[in-house]
Amino acid sequence: MKCPSCGFENEEGSKFCQSCGANMAETADEGAGQSPQQETPPPPPPPSAEASPPPPAASPPPAGQIDLGGWISKGFNEVFSDIGNYIVMALIVGIGGSITAGILAGPLYAGALMVTRKKIRGEGAIDVGSIFSIGFEKFLPTFVIVFVPMLVIGLIAMIPILGQIVAIVAAGWLIPFFAAAIHYIMDEDAEFMEAGTKAWGVVATNLGMMWVLGFVTSIIIAVGGIVCGIGALLTLPVGIVMMVLFLESYFPKK
Repeated sequence: MKCPSCGFENEEGSKFCQSCGANMAETADEGAGQSPQQETPPPPPPPSAEASPPPPAASPPPAGQIDLGGWISKGFNEVFSDIGNYIVMALIVGIGGSITAGILAGPLYAGALMVTRKKIRGEGAIDVGSIFSIGFEKFLPTFVIVFVPMLVIGLIAMIPILGQIVAIVAAGWLIPFFAAAIHYIMDEDAEFMEAGTKAWGVVATNLGMMWVLGFVTSIIIAVGGIVCGIGALLTLPVGIVMMVLFLESYFPKK
């Protein structure tokens, strides 16, 4: 029998190892009571959870370039290149908006912008008759988006001094705001609340230059109106062309 202590092969029945003298019975019992130590395997790693995709970010407002001097020059050149149609356009938008107390101002302005935009893009000559059909197609949203801000500005302007200053400052942003909102209504089929929110997002990308653009455009239109109102037949279309060039910069044709 083999000694559990030293491994010497002893005769059967030996009580003590003939090599090391170890008690064969006790050594065997100790060896039998021991079990080889087993390493506990590490727990399996938890299954990796797939990262949930981040929520989609809101589309940033478009960014274009404001070329104020270039747009003024192009505005006058464009109007004089087709002066007859632009004078008729000025009569439709100016008189139509005035005699209806601003009710038709939004739809007619929208129609004029879209007709002029088509001309600027080289997609055809000005069709003054379509000013009505295009604008009235989106009558309610274009009416609200122009009439309501103008009404609010008018009420603010009734407050002496402070209200008039606030109205003058706010009016500088209205012209580019109206143009951008009409783009969203006419070209992207937005309702007036959505169009107004998106339009203000565009204006807010460059508040300083947007105000300058609107202020200078309004001055050009007003100067024409001072000359017995006749000059507005030329300067009102110039303002419309400038706003079309603004739209083409921020919303180019896809």
